[in-house]
Amino acid sequence: MQLAFILGRIPTLAQQEIKAVVATLPLSLVGSMVQPDALLLKSETDNNSLPEPEFLRKIYLLQQRLGGTLKIVMIEREVKLNGVSAGLKALAEKSTKGGRLDFGISIYGNVPAGRNLGLELKKAIKGTGASARYVQPKDGQAMSTAQVWHNHLSFFGEREQPQDKGREFVVIRSGNDALIGYTLTVQNIEAYAKRDFEIPYPDATSGMLPPKLAQTMVNLAVQDGKTGVVYDPFCGNGRVVMEACLMGLEAFGSDISEEKIKASAENLAWAGQSKDLVWVQDATQSGALAKIKARVKAKDLYIVAEPYLGRPLRAPLTESEAEEWLAELGALYTDFFSVWSKSELKPKRMIVVFPKAKKQGGSTVSLYQTLIDRLTELGYTSSVLACYERPDSFVARDIVQVS
Repeated sequence: MQLAFILGRIPTLAQQEIKAVVATLPLSLVGSMVQPDALLLKSETDNNSLPEPEFLRKIYLLQQRLGGTLKIVMIEREVKLNGVSAGLKALAEKSTKGGRLDFGISIYGNVPAGRNLGLELKKAIKGTGASARYVQPKDGQAMSTAQVWHNHLSFFGEREQPQDKGREFVVIRSGNDALIGYTLTVQNIEAYAKRDFEIPYPDATSGMLPPKLAQTMVNLAVQDGKTGVVYDPFCGNGRVVMEACLMGLEAFGSDISEEKIKASAENLAWAGQSKDLVWVQDATQSGALAKIKARVKAKDLYIVAEPYLGRPLRAPLTESEAEEWLAELGALYTDFFSVWSKSELKPKRMIVVFPKAKKQGGSTVSLYQTLIDRLTELGYTSSVLACYERPDSFVARDIVQVS
């Protein structure tokens, strides 16, 4: 069998996230990028140890956990480029189970027959005696997650129950061939929006770590569906702790600010979690480790954190401002990593945000590049997994793995 994962705005990060958790599936899978935003996973064998309904349920649950994957697609067939239209018609006829089918088509890569496929497919569905409604992509050749979600075109909707009234058919170019399938799951954009914008205490001044990115960071830390304890020593408004708990993991956090801990506790309560998961504490002091050790006990510990990123920037930094920025944040990060380097309580893996700021003249200043030698001196190995940034922002996030 083959699954295609349609990746979000940072494909390199999404690809690493998938590799970190794909072992939760009951298949041995090998992957390859067939388009810049499409990762194809093939089973090495034809053996699936689970009945189809249970396997599909695992795909549904996997989608809820993946912050960087927009859609998961079941690939039904591989055809030559001149066979795309016929392949889609055969799949549509197979999917039509009743008097009506709402459908859309998303194309990834250059597929010559793409322009008229929707109308051709609508005509073919009507030829079976069913009625059809064609939902066109609003922008480009691929439907957005919002279109798929609001038009109920994925195999699974908001809950785990399959539905047969709508389908998003997907065509992905793979070399001189095309992969054809349908969308099993799509990101629940309503749930993400609720957690992003409706929490009681958002934290705009600290950068507002997006829920999807928090999920991805937790997945990169824990990996392979293993259990353990996730700890955020700079928890702010509680985003990492909340997302880890919603993923079914044990998590807790601390922050030096009493105001932020109050906000974090209220946000966790809003999400149905305990307020006692967070407390006031300076994570750069060695005395902080005693409380953490008592919570972790004999379990694996994973640190996932976005520390203070500096004051909000309204313009690129001058040279002198960049030096001050590095000095302030460098001291915070160095103190934190120094404390953990001396501790007998060793995290199995850390996923930490290091900020990178724009300077006047178009260059950037990277906190990670400034501290990389210091991290090595403290006994750590580290690497940048990806950079998360928005075009209109003056601060980007380097997602760094430290062990």
